Amino acid sequence: MEITIKTLATTPATIQVTAAAGAKIEIISTGKVVAQGIGPECTLEVPKCILWSDATPKLYTCRVTDGSVTAEKKFGICQYAWNRSALTLNGRPAQLRPILFTADGSEDI
Repeated sequence: MEITIKTLATTPATIQVTAAAGAKIEIISTGKVVAQGIGPECTLEVPKCILWSDATPKLYTCRVTDGSVTAEKKFGICQYAWNRSALTLNGRPAQLRPILFTADGSEDI
């Protein structure tokens, strides 16, 4: 089953979920349903959202049930942008930590 999740906003945290028509869509955080809707496309607000970052890699679960078929997809909510001269993640400058993979399979930092 195809599930597409797109972050629309971070304040308040709002996502768009696309799934099968008539499918039940649930957003789960730490074992509890925090938002729900019906497909094929719905816009959901995630209350008390913890934004994903390298310091706080919070993941949510999107569970979609269509009849007897259930599928889950993990996702994080964040906002990234290229701001003049820097990449920002959730409004703060983000440092890229590149790794070079060489032909022999070793890594250089």
